[in-house]
Amino acid sequence: MIYITGDTHFSHQMLIDKGYRPADYENKFRNAFNYLKISDILIHLGDFCIGNDEKNHNFFSHHIWAKRILVRGNHDKKPDTWYYKHGWDFVCDSFSLKKYGKILVFSHEPLRNFIGDINIHAHWHNNNHRWDDSFKEWYSDDKYKLYSPENMNYQPVSLRKFLKL
Repeated sequence: MIYITGDTHFSHQMLIDKGYRPADYENKFRNAFNYLKISDILIHLGDFCIGNDEKNHNFFSHHIWAKRILVRGNHDKKPDTWYYKHGWDFVCDSFSLKKYGKILVFSHEPLRNFIGDINIHAHWHNNNHRWDDSFKEWYSDDKYKLYSPENMNYQPVSLRKFLKL
């Protein structure tokens, strides 16, 4: 099964301090990841952690048995080789997948111009704090799907369920 997640922001204490996330959000993610099987694929839509990179990536690579794809976010600045060395199976800025009769494009931020049917992205969390009125010109709910961990109870979600298929 294919699962998606993103904006895990491990070690990002400010999210707790400002009240954007509960104090136990990291544990919610980690506990949910334990249910993934070796036959599963986890697509992470970027912004894996903010600090404590070695600790966070090592925990992830030693406790998550699914195949792991990292779609780099604005906080994922290390070279590809660093991520491969720390347990990721594939690292990219975006990629396309033909699934369920659609071409799905995965990215961290929504892509204004993409070739495909649906752009699955993260980055905006649940409050559209990055929304700009110029997005109205091109962003629509039928072409773009936001994965927000805050709206998913800090859990990965199956791609099929996410797309409501």
